[in-house]
Amino acid sequence: MQKRSTSTIIDSHFAQIWQQRWIVETEKRSNSRARVWHTPWALRPLTLYEGLPRHQATALFLLRTEVLGINAWLSKVLPDYDSACFCGPQPQTLGHLITFCLATTEARLKLIERTGSSDIRGLLDEQEKAKHAARWLLDTGALAQFRVAVEVEEENMEGWEALAGLHVVST
Repeated sequence: MQKRSTSTIIDSHFAQIWQQRWIVETEKRSNSRARVWHTPWALRPLTLYEGLPRHQATALFLLRTEVLGINAWLSKVLPDYDSACFCGPQPQTLGHLITFCLATTEARLKLIERTGSSDIRGLLDEQEKAKHAARWLLDTGALAQFRVAVEVEEENMEGWEALAGLHVVST
């Protein structure tokens, strides 16, 4: 939840300064594909993350900034890194994963079923759709750092007890 000061005068003054800065920065980045730079000023982005588990919130953040650890992005920042997708020689970009990648077909179909769209950037400004977009990114398996979180999420925890295998030894 975004917090504001208790002084409406101070709050409105700094909100106006921040809005002016935002407008300047968004104009500089008007050619950026990252959704974060095309977000309307009135949208409170933190509301998009409410109720999401941390791994889904992180996936959503990565989608909105397009600072993704997928192969095409990594090949730009790491020398000699292969940009190819796990489905073949095409560069693994966000556009490829959402549109053409054969390995992500099932995840893509789930996304379309849940949101009615595969326009990933168009899904990132509404909370319910953004939640499904984050889930889609996790379901693709493109980001290895989330695999354990997804496994834990899918694990059956029924009957689980902390330290269940340990027995108290009385003396």
